[in-house]
Parts: sequence; structure tokens; C-alpha cells
Amino acid sequence: MIRLKLAAVALAMSSLIVGPTVALAQSGPMLTRPTTSSQYQDDTAQERDQRNSNRRNRNQPAAPDPAKVKADAQAALTAAGSDCQATDATLKGQVADGASMYEAVCATGPGFIVVTSTPAQLFDCALLASQAELNPGQQLQVCDMPANQNADQVFAGYARAAGIPCTVDEGVAIGRASNGATVYEIGCAGTDGYWIEQNGAAWTKTPCLRVVSDGKACRFTTAQEQNATVQALLVNTPASECVVEQFRLMGGNANGEFYETKCQAGTGRGYIIRVKDGVTDANYRCAIARPIGGGCTLTPESEWTDPDEDAGQ
Repeated sequence: MIRLKLAAVALAMSSLIVGPTVALAQSGPMLTRPTTSSQYQDDTAQERDQRNSNRRNRNQPAAPDPAKVKADAQAALTAAGSDCQATDATLKGQVADGASMYEAVCATGPGFIVVTSTPAQLFDCALLASQAELNPGQQLQVCDMPANQNADQVFAGYARAAGIPCTVDEGVAIGRASNGATVYEIGCAGTDGYWIEQNGAAWTKTPCLRVVSDGKACRFTTAQEQNATVQALLVNTPASECVVEQFRLMGGNANGEFYETKCQAGTGRGYIIRVKDGVTDANYRCAIARPIGGGCTLTPESEWTDPDEDAGQ
């Protein structure tokens, strides 16, 4: 009997961690409404409003110089260890300890919020957007600059870097692995999605076919998209007539991963296929596949083909 070991996804997940929620302090002095005295009782409302406006304008802090804000944001990014080259930046205010908070747009990749604390703190705009999406009931800090509303583009870039051959239609940061690396879910148009993880300069990817078999969930991948992915594995094989109704990842060994496929009525009698490096290199009709990991369980035995038929390997 071929013994299969279930391919567990080696991701010890926790809730998304992007740092503490940062509360902004008032960036300018608090203003109080001027008290009306007797000398102004005969003034017109227009005159009073003009005087009050003049007082407020005198008390307003000067608008920050954009060039200085960008330079200060760049210095904070560098201090935080980021290689972001800021193309634009805004001063968002101050945190409770008096440190300044900046939002920066980067020449490539995601933008950041950076806080000039000791040490400097760095917050990825794409991660902040994911945190807000996953916690809709909380008032969480997010990036506001229009150029930083590009999380979908950022996730598509990550997918390309991870070698995912699909059209990305959705993405989100879902948590952290046991090694501290952020894990992202990538949704693909019309086909199986992935979990991806960056380790230094290298990326690892785990198909949602495997993620789901390990008892986790891919929110951006439908059952129809996964069936279509398995269907593509049957093209140009003796099982190509099978229209996949259901499948399961049985496990794997050094020779590859094994999938059972149940076919729609009239399109086949059920198969177990072996896949290595994304290519089906063997297939077995359910009638002769009993020794492989216990055989077929999705297709009833009454629907199996004759055991004397060629396995079609």
C-alpha cells in the first residue's frame, strides 16, 4: 500500500500584528470661543465674526513646509530601517509621547506610516488596510494619501515576486507565521489562490488546495475555482473526460501529491491522480486505486470501473 503523509501547511498563525494602534494628539493649540464683552454689544455680527476670525488666524500654527515634511519623513523612514524612497509625505500629527507621525508615499511598493519614537516605528499601509478590513468594528489608523490607496497593486506585486502565475483579483494580510513573517492570501481570477510568505528576499507559496486540506480557509477562492484548477490537471491524461464535481487532496510522498477526483455523472468513474511540480504524471481509476492511501472515498464503489481495465498510467 502506498502510504501518504498529509502535507500540512507549516504556518503557525496568530492575529494580524502591525504594531499598536496609534492615537493622534492635537497638532495645534486648542481654541476657545471668545467671550463677548459690553464694548462689542453694538457691533454687527459681521464685525464680530471678522475679529474672531483674525484672532483664530493669529493663533494658528504656520502650515508645515512640504519639502521639510518630506525630508523629515525620509529621515524617519531611514532610521526605521526602510529602503522606501519617499516621493511625497504628510505630517499626520503627534502621538502621546510627543513623537511625530508621518505618512509617506514610496517610489515603489507600499507606503508607510512612520513614527519618530525611539526606536522609530514603521507601519506598512497595505498591512494597515488589511487590519482595518479584518476588524471593521474598530477605529484603526490607516493611510489616507490617495497614492497609498494601492493595496491591490501591492499584493499583485507580491504575488509576482512569489512566482504565482495568475491574474490577482484580491489580496489581504492574514497573520504571521511562527518565524514572524507576514502571511498574505492572494486571490486568483478563475483559479486556485495561494498563501504566500516572505522570508528575507525569498518567497514561499502554498496553494489554497493544500491550505484547505489542512483545515484552514481561503476567503478569496471558491469551490468552482478549485475544481477548475484540478480540472486543468486532467488535460491530456486518460482522465481528461472527467468533469470534476468534487476532489480531495489525499496527501503526498517523495513521488508527488495525490488527489482523488469525483466526476460528474456520465463523464468518468472517478480517479486518483499523482501530481508533481504542477503536472499530472500518473492516474489510477478508482477500481484499482484501493492500495493508494485507502483508495477512493468520494466516488461510491458501485460506480467504479471494471478492475481489469487499464489504469491508463
